[in-house]
Amino acid sequence: MSGTGNVEGSSEPDGGPARDLDGEELRVPPRPQFDPIPPAAVATERGIIGEPRPPIFDDFDDPAGGFRIAAIWLFGLLLAGAIAAWLTVFSASQATSEEVALPALERGVTSLTDLDALLDVQRDALAAQASAGDTVTLPGFPLRDVDVPTSAVTPDGTLDVTLLRDALLDRSARRIYTRGVAAFEGGEEIAVDASVLSAAGGIKTLLNLLSSDNHSAASFWLWPLGATALALGALLLATGSGFGRLIALGVAMVVGAAPVLIGGYALRLGLTMLAPDSGDPVVDEFVAIARQLTSLPIRNAMWTAGAGLAIVVPVAIVNAMFENSVRRPQSGDAASDAAS
Repeated sequence: MSGTGNVEGSSEPDGGPARDLDGEELRVPPRPQFDPIPPAAVATERGIIGEPRPPIFDDFDDPAGGFRIAAIWLFGLLLAGAIAAWLTVFSASQATSEEVALPALERGVTSLTDLDALLDVQRDALAAQASAGDTVTLPGFPLRDVDVPTSAVTPDGTLDVTLLRDALLDRSARRIYTRGVAAFEGGEEIAVDASVLSAAGGIKTLLNLLSSDNHSAASFWLWPLGATALALGALLLATGSGFGRLIALGVAMVVGAAPVLIGGYALRLGLTMLAPDSGDPVVDEFVAIARQLTSLPIRNAMWTAGAGLAIVVPVAIVNAMFENSVRRPQSGDAASDAAS
């Protein structure tokens, strides 16, 4: 083809600049210049020959200095302590909540007062009370101010003993929840000098621990300790580097859960050793209640430790894979000797 502006060019025999058919010199933009790619290092029996390229994941391989290591240890230990304290307070808050404490107290009241036997023996007298008065009072029942309105236990005009039993247990548990053993007749004098390791002293201690006041005290510390743990965790992550910061966080969670887990199992073992099957149904029932309550810190600590391991294990595996992504020479001298 021919014509003005033809882009098909030709070069002169002497290697001069390319020109089009009209003799005009073609203007070719300069080619961009790229840095040459260094050859990759080759591993041989004598070592690594050549200069190894920087690791692909070099950003994650940032060795910490002495000050940073000390800060990581400090924040890690403080975080573990904050987690242990928070788990303890959280478990106490759960154990003393109405959802947990009231059913436990109802079990204790049933065992202490022999409620079912009292209701069975006085069924006729209670039915007469329900038909003649506005409230029903169970004679011989040792708790104060737990009279039940007649309307609550006579849905069809006759006494429903099951409803009466449930109402007495509910009112009794709530009285103990707010007043402790003072809710009992002569409660101020119950097991005054008894050791907490004795049956009477242990029962009294458990009844007093499952209270609204203790629940309020435990719940008050939940947010401050939780906020402290979160702040220490953030500082630990900010101070660390690479995948090591995540590993440090997971280890702190496991270490913080360990004393709570050990303490829960130790308490359960202590209950078994100090109060074996005594043959006393009251003691055995309260031991069973206490053992059930120890499952709360054990469960919480196991969940926390499991979460920590769920962070540590996969991150450690990925970190090992990143570390092995590029082989490094053992020393500069070995590489130099191999190259010569």
